[in-house]
Amino acid sequence: MAVTTETAVMVSEKSASANGNLLVKTVNNMGFQYLGPPDDYVEDFIRFAATADGPVADLGCAFGRQTRLMLEAGAKSVIANDLAQAHLDALADSLTDGEKARVTLQQGNALDFLSDIQPLDSLSGILAAMWLHFLEGPDVRRAFQLFYRVLQPGGTLVVITGSHQNGLIVSEKTTIAERKAAGNEWPGRVENSRLNYPVRVQFPGHVLFIEPEELVREARSAGFEILRAGYIERDESYPEWYRMDGREAAGLHALKPK
Repeated sequence: MAVTTETAVMVSEKSASANGNLLVKTVNNMGFQYLGPPDDYVEDFIRFAATADGPVADLGCAFGRQTRLMLEAGAKSVIANDLAQAHLDALADSLTDGEKARVTLQQGNALDFLSDIQPLDSLSGILAAMWLHFLEGPDVRRAFQLFYRVLQPGGTLVVITGSHQNGLIVSEKTTIAERKAAGNEWPGRVENSRLNYPVRVQFPGHVLFIEPEELVREARSAGFEILRAGYIERDESYPEWYRMDGREAAGLHALKPK
C-alpha cells in the first residue's frame, strides 16, 4: 500500500469526525484504530509520558493516535511500534519536524522488539493498547514477562484489551461462562468465524478476549505492582455492534517495583 499525506489525513481526527466514523480500519486486518477521546487508562499513560525522563513505547500503535497525543502532551521520547510499515509511514506524515525528532518508528512484532532491547530496564513506560487479544494465552504471558524485563524500576505499564463483555462476542457469552466455570485459563478465545458480523474480516484467525482479573493475574505473576484494573466503557462513539453493557474493554495500570 502506497502511503501519502492523503493517507495520514484519512486517519486524522478531523477527517474521522467529518465522516461520523471514529473507527478506522487497519491495513493488515488487525482490528481498528479508534480516533475518539482516549479512555481513562490511556489518559493516565499520556500524563505519565509527558513527564517521563526516559523513552516510552506505544506498542501496536496502528496509525499512532496515542503516540501523537503523547507528543502533544510534551513527551520527550516515544517509540512507536507496529506490524505494518504503512501505519508508521502514515504516522510520520502526520507529524511536524519537531515531533519527528522525538519519535523512533519501529516496525515489526512487538514481542520480537522487546526481546531484542538492550540494555534491559531501559524503558520508562509501555502502552500496550488493543493488541494483546490477538495473541494466544502463552504469548500474552510472555508479553508481561517481557514488559517487566525492559521497564526501568518504577516504570509504568498500561494494558487495554477487549473483554468478555464485548458486543463482538454477544453470541458466545454462555460458552465463555461455561469455560470459565470449568477452570479454563483463557476462556475468552473466540474464532474469527464466531465474531459478531460485520467486522469478521477485520480480525485474524481468533481473538482472545481478556478480563481485568486475567490481566491482574499475569501482571502479578510477572512481578508488577497493580495500581488499578477494571472494565472500560465504550460509549456511543463506538458502533452498536461493539457495545454491550458498559464493560466492553479491560484495562490495567501497573508499576515495576523500584
